[in-house]
Amino acid sequence: MMSVVRISELYAGKRNFVFLGEAGSGKTQIAINFAFALVREQSCAVQLFDMDQTKTGFRARDFAQQLNAEGISLRWQPQFFDAPTVVSGVDESLRDSGCFTLLDVGGGHYGSHMIGQFSQSLHGKDTEVIYILNPYRPWSRRTEDINATMAHITASCALSIDSFIFNPNIGAETSPELILTGLRELRALMPEQPAKLVTIESALCGSVMSQLDVPILPIKLSSYGEWF
Repeated sequence: MMSVVRISELYAGKRNFVFLGEAGSGKTQIAINFAFALVREQSCAVQLFDMDQTKTGFRARDFAQQLNAEGISLRWQPQFFDAPTVVSGVDESLRDSGCFTLLDVGGGHYGSHMIGQFSQSLHGKDTEVIYILNPYRPWSRRTEDINATMAHITASCALSIDSFIFNPNIGAETSPELILTGLRELRALMPEQPAKLVTIESALCGSVMSQLDVPILPIKLSSYGEWF
């Protein structure tokens, strides 16, 4: 049986976090909850950079009010039509030893191009490049598809993956059965790349905790600016 983990302990020594993954895998949901966990555990500043350039229906910037109220500094840059824009202050934050820096990189390989310019600053021992795997996304059903998507994304951003988060969630319809089934499927597909952390909707943690042997981060799911 595994219990809820303290993020600052599980990722001890890390202060810069990059969230990568297939479009729709849950990067933004996890980045927001990760930021909430860090700011509640630590006295250091937390800066979350919304670097999603793919115009999805769900972005960290939609939760600016809630994030700022928790003491999390949300940084983002408006786009002009489809022109990619670079969020200001990334390099400065990555070099600031007095804060946690989280980069929410959206849109698979297309969005990952955006952080390639910061790869030099992201190869230090204080950085954790996290790949999110959701078993219920289209390109996570076969090992070949997962590996191909990861290769495309990491090539785009010139980074290597340090660890994985398994995110067996499908929004408000997630059930304990779906969580456990999804985790079994990911383990079968990726036996040599185990999860460092599993994210589970807070209300469902008690139903599955006794059946897991991986650290758990309870998350609060949200959509279109509203919390479930």
